[in-house]
Amino acid sequence: MWSTIHKLMAFTLVVIILSGCKKDLNYRYAFDVNGALCQGNNYTAFYQYDTAAGLHEFVADFYIGSVSDTNYVQLSFSGNNYITVGTYYSGITNPGNTVCSFGYYKNHIYYNNIIGIVQVTQSDTVAHSLKGSFQFSALSNVNPSDSVQVTNGAFAGINYVIE
Repeated sequence: MWSTIHKLMAFTLVVIILSGCKKDLNYRYAFDVNGALCQGNNYTAFYQYDTAAGLHEFVADFYIGSVSDTNYVQLSFSGNNYITVGTYYSGITNPGNTVCSFGYYKNHIYYNNIIGIVQVTQSDTVAHSLKGSFQFSALSNVNPSDSVQVTNGAFAGINYVIE
């Protein structure tokens, strides 16, 4: 298992890598899955406030194909506050007690993130949209030796529905 120091070193490396990653977004999102470019405009996104738990929750699914496709990347946040501009890491509690997680779905097989980072560069509470970048590593829940690397992720103008 990774120690806290190893995780922090890995996160620092990811931040350095992300700071150099720029996608020319002619699409709402783009990212590489194991080096293969995926981009598109087919996504779903929602935000809700769970009053019983006192949590703000956001989920976005970026489809590799149509919205009915079974291949997609998922980004989610849950915390005490609305999503603000900043850097969020998976697997740790971020400011506002925000927990960030990623998932990759391929042909009905789920890949759990083991390490990841997202930088929210714009959070518009009036237009209900987000902009930022991300990357993560994930392992299959069926075969733990099967992994996926999602890199160079970027999203812009991701509008979400408030539920």
